[in-house]
Amino acid sequence: MSFPTLAVKKIDGKIIVDYKKCSGAGICSEHGICIEKYPAHALKPEGERKTVAEIMEFVMQDLLFYEESGGGVTFSGGEATMQPDFVIELLKALKEKNFTRQLK
Repeated sequence: MSFPTLAVKKIDGKIIVDYKKCSGAGICSEHGICIEKYPAHALKPEGERKTVAEIMEFVMQDLLFYEESGGGVTFSGGEATMQPDFVIELLKALKEKNFTRQLK
């Protein structure tokens, strides 16, 4: 069995995912190529793919809360840093709407 970037391997009976070999947000989760072809469907993608516009639409639903509380949007954990181009575009969109933003 061949995977496009060899990001998913079976070594000594264990499933190993080498995220450094994934492309973009990760060929395994973004395109589902490796995951879909892996025997017995041992892996499955989690989460949802969203565009910047879709996320902004969701965030704007709570605009009054953000304005009243002074709150903002915080990106935390490693996921944001694995998708820098997307996060930069989202940060720009949030800035245009005067949201406070943090990356922790």
